[in-house]
Amino acid sequence: MKKTREVVPIKAVIAGLVEKPEIGTVKNLFMLYSAWQEIVGDRIAENTAPQTVRNGILFVTVSNSVWMQELHYLRDPILQKLRDRLQSEAVKEIRFTLGTVPSGHTREDGEDRTELTGDEEQRVEKEASAISDPELRESFQDVMAAYLKRKKEETA
Repeated sequence: MKKTREVVPIKAVIAGLVEKPEIGTVKNLFMLYSAWQEIVGDRIAENTAPQTVRNGILFVTVSNSVWMQELHYLRDPILQKLRDRLQSEAVKEIRFTLGTVPSGHTREDGEDRTELTGDEEQRVEKEASAISDPELRESFQDVMAAYLKRKKEETA
């Protein structure tokens, strides 16, 4: 028998994430994703992409083995900058894994290369409208927009 999946409002998903102490606050996760380039610098950001945090471990995709080796030596300073920026100890460790880093996901001038359509922008606003905290809502919109842009780049 096939299981049916229940549709869960985004507000409930975010509330569930906030209650999980092992990942810190959702606000901190959004800050991590949006501040990654500033934390690690342009060169590293061009060759890495933070993916997820599980049990206090930040998993970061790295473009090649040369960067993987270099980041091994930079792990502690990156972790400290991350903790300072988030003002949190939610991330206890960083693990780097080889994978595909979306090309053009960062730029030296900090500007996005991919634009969202009007429909996509409306979708972002609609999904975020259930979040009452203005700062968290804005962070969520930034992350969702970045995700949609990255998906567009991957399919282009």
